[in-house]
Amino acid sequence: MTKLIKYFVALVAVAATGLSFADSVAYTGNTETSADGSWMRPDATFMSVDTDTVLYSVQAFTVSADGMYDISSIQGFDSNTDQYDGFIFLYANNFDPLDPLMNGVAADDDGATGAGSSEIMGISLSAGTTYYLVTSSFDPAVTAFGSGAGPFENTISGPGTVELVSNVPLPAAAWLLMSGLLGLGVFRRR
Repeated sequence: MTKLIKYFVALVAVAATGLSFADSVAYTGNTETSADGSWMRPDATFMSVDTDTVLYSVQAFTVSADGMYDISSIQGFDSNTDQYDGFIFLYANNFDPLDPLMNGVAADDDGATGAGSSEIMGISLSAGTTYYLVTSSFDPAVTAFGSGAGPFENTISGPGTVELVSNVPLPAAAWLLMSGLLGLGVFRRR
């Protein structure tokens, strides 16, 4: 009985300190079949822009708690069975493919397992900030290292809840809202 009481007290103490358990979210995409656009990607230090244009996919997200987070990407094989050689980029507050050096936080080409994986481990993220995870490629064509487009699965994990955010840009969302309201007004008059 004493062990049960100690366990209960420890559980209450953890809850009272506001410690949270790790959360993880994974999502998939494919830059070969459903890219969000093309860009001239930056290097991993956000100091210069590559001269090749490559496809990219972007996913906005927020976290509910400040802390250290891990981001990983596993890239699959394209439609020609070539390994997709992905490259991931993390942006804070805004992502503009026409200004890829602005707001860059971290990037990684090849993770611990080499081409076909990318990792940003132990990155400090803050609650209340919108982040943008951009999945792109090292090179636009098939090289000795892999393909320039293909499927991927990205995972974001850390101490807080990770919430994926719709990628509809604010001006487009406002336009959709105003169009809908205008349409309702037209139909209401009839």
